[in-house]
Amino acid sequence: MKLHQLFCVLSVVLMLACTGNVTRISIDHQHSNTKDSKNSRPNILLIVADDLAYSDLGAYGSEIETTHIDSLAKQGLQFTQFYASPNCSPTRAMLFAGMDHHQAGIGAMAGFQNAAQKGQPGYEGHLSLRAASLAAILQDAGYATYMAGKWHLGGSPELMPRARGFDSAWIQKGATPQSHFSLVQRRQYYYDNGKPVTKAPENYFSSNFYTDTLINYLKSQEHSEQPFFAYLAFSAPHFPLMAPQQYLDAYKGRYDKGWDTLRRKRFQRMQKLGLIDKNIPLPKLASISPLAKNWRDLSPNEQKRYARGMEIYAAMVDNLDDNVGKIIRYLKNTGKYKNTLVIFMSDNGPSGRETPPVIRGVSSVANLTNLDHSLENMGRENSFVFYGAGWASVSATPFSLHKFTTGEGGLRVPFILSGGVIKSRGLRSHILSARDIAPTLLDFARAEYPQNIFRGRTVISQTGRSFAKLTDNPLQEIYPPDYPFGFELWDRRALRMGNWKITWLEAPYGPDSWQLYDLANDPGETTDLAAQYPDKLKKLILGWQYYVANYNVIVGDKVQF
Repeated sequence: MKLHQLFCVLSVVLMLACTGNVTRISIDHQHSNTKDSKNSRPNILLIVADDLAYSDLGAYGSEIETTHIDSLAKQGLQFTQFYASPNCSPTRAMLFAGMDHHQAGIGAMAGFQNAAQKGQPGYEGHLSLRAASLAAILQDAGYATYMAGKWHLGGSPELMPRARGFDSAWIQKGATPQSHFSLVQRRQYYYDNGKPVTKAPENYFSSNFYTDTLINYLKSQEHSEQPFFAYLAFSAPHFPLMAPQQYLDAYKGRYDKGWDTLRRKRFQRMQKLGLIDKNIPLPKLASISPLAKNWRDLSPNEQKRYARGMEIYAAMVDNLDDNVGKIIRYLKNTGKYKNTLVIFMSDNGPSGRETPPVIRGVSSVANLTNLDHSLENMGRENSFVFYGAGWASVSATPFSLHKFTTGEGGLRVPFILSGGVIKSRGLRSHILSARDIAPTLLDFARAEYPQNIFRGRTVISQTGRSFAKLTDNPLQEIYPPDYPFGFELWDRRALRMGNWKITWLEAPYGPDSWQLYDLANDPGETTDLAAQYPDKLKKLILGWQYYVANYNVIVGDKVQF
């Protein structure tokens, strides 16, 4: 039991005394101890956090009390080199399509396609109808399919969850919530099975409500033998940073010493956990986060406000973890857990924003009035709080940069494969990405991605690969050692091949040309080796050209975001 929960229990007690083509990899499912039939196929629970960074979980070095998610990591497989895209909807497109986001319809974010990308297949700004949705394939394979939370893959009727394979769905349609306590938005964002929702349910807080809604969906088929695919898509800990009252002060005072101290402590814990080689030094803050301020240069009032922001962020993650515990507890109490595959991940790295974003002149807080940003009110409903680039550098420890960029901090995310069907334990260091999730889940479900035609439409092939065999064989090769893993968004580029990586980033993040890094010895991407290893640089640039040619990548003509 977490410390703040114990205090709540004691309070109650006291009160009562005086609330491309893919090579399919079939797998052996003996670990599930089930018969080979539709009804014995595993249930699937997919949990996605929003803007949660690599080191924000206890299992990855954090001081935040994430005991339930940590338990999933301890009882299953914890991946150390799993990649998302630099932003949310491209990752979700990969997740549901099983292919690179440039093929899956969100090669660029909706509304931010450049002149060369507009009107091109793969750049529609939504999950492409040329991709068969994971949920729809599982639905056709006999799964009950449910989701609650953030969708962000298209808003017209033919693109919404019910049309893409979900039996029931209560969703936040778009990107940024203006509040986690209410449904106020610039425009209609929330839908219950396709019908607009304008009034928040009583005692609404996004993480709590999404979890309870998904559990209620599962209760509707509690006594059925039909397997389920349940998608819990939190909008936390995405800004604005908010938490229920009972969490707000759970971390009070823990961050008063600033981000430099916390980065060092997390780094040391990560080394003890075997996530980072003990011979690698902690990168200096200035070398991995050009936007982060020096803690010692802040005024005492600024330090208090920044510390409070991190307290609220930690409270938000803590609440998310308790909701994960809630749904896991439900599955265990109903006997479903033993035949359930659980996936936990984040959609990208941490947000380094300092102030509310203004996108093409329209503030995302335009409809919020009477905001109170006093220290005492931060994290409550009528505030709009960020934690800034300094704390984002902590969340991304030991990596460079953050969300929106192709630095490791923007791309590498926590990923856990667990549940009753997973009998293996330990770390997996294979390089994998969000596009590999759908092929893996289809393997577990004994379902096949369609060839050419799906539900009357022509579909393109998956390019992700199943990593299901890693549950039984940690030495299983999924991709060859020299496979080129490419990343691109808004002309910010990266390619990883083995332990080597090149990035192309503009100021203030880079020189607007290729830089070369050795991630094995420099995970923070602090030392550019391009001049020292020109042949290695040339090889990775050839890998980049392969990625562009084979994954529908259209670059050039930067779009300001």
